[in-house]
Amino acid sequence: MSNYYRQCNRHTCSAMLYFYTYDSVSNQVLAGAEYTITNSCGCTKTVTSNAQGLSVICGLTPGTYTLTQTDAPFGYEINSAEHLIEVDRCCGVTVDGEPSEAFRVNNDPVIVPPPTINNVYEGDTTISGFGIPGASVSVTLPNGTVVPAAVQADGQWVIAVPLGAPPLTAGQTVSVTQTNDGITSLPAATVVLPLLLGIAGSTLRRT
Repeated sequence: MSNYYRQCNRHTCSAMLYFYTYDSVSNQVLAGAEYTITNSCGCTKTVTSNAQGLSVICGLTPGTYTLTQTDAPFGYEINSAEHLIEVDRCCGVTVDGEPSEAFRVNNDPVIVPPPTINNVYEGDTTISGFGIPGASVSVTLPNGTVVPAAVQADGQWVIAVPLGAPPLTAGQTVSVTQTNDGITSLPAATVVLPLLLGIAGSTLRRT
């Protein structure tokens, strides 16, 4: 199926370019991608991909245009490539010198890295680590309680184990995610360590 539709008569012609926006990883179509097309005179028109990932640009008369993505779908990086659109006198359309049938735009998902967690020992009343300054973290305790915290300007975060929560014991798991600009990371997890570690017959306290 062609990515353009041409209308020709003795006096004028105009073309309609359509294309899809995709997730570069899953190949899923993406809504909400905004594009600006600019003609040789500097006039612009903006279109946005619909729920099917489709963007349609109508009324392209013969000439040269540039197409850029000006806003990415939520959770995706902007694709900064600038594309050259050429419409010939019979309203045939090429994109970057190729037939428009093959044209598509891919967006990379934003990846928020998991935060780090400092060692957690049995009986600890606070849990800390590092993340993206300004992000928020959610710490899940072994009993399922979720405790939020903000990552400070120096990258550190810290939460207090709520009063009345079961004490942390060795072998339990604590996990934490961080959210930045509305995007949440995969969880990071750590196992609660014994307070006292016996090594070669001696006893070492945590540092």
